[in-house]
Amino acid sequence: MSEIHACYGVPEKHLAKIFALLVKAGLLESARGVRGGFALAKKPEDISPLDVIQVIEGPLDEGGCLLLGEPCERDSSC
Repeated sequence: MSEIHACYGVPEKHLAKIFALLVKAGLLESARGVRGGFALAKKPEDISPLDVIQVIEGPLDEGGCLLLGEPCERDSSC
């Protein structure tokens, strides 16, 4: 988390909350201690960006647009 904070300036308390959600959802594993930290709980190819978004933001409405946040008339090829 410290590296992300240093690189992007995201507050560490905010990162801790996000990481806790990802651990609870089974996307990350955590370990305490001097050599502790976070690691993926699954292979990267088994985690989609949508998985991460839904853990943080909640379930998305069917047919909703991720970019505009409103109903979308396009098919699933977007």
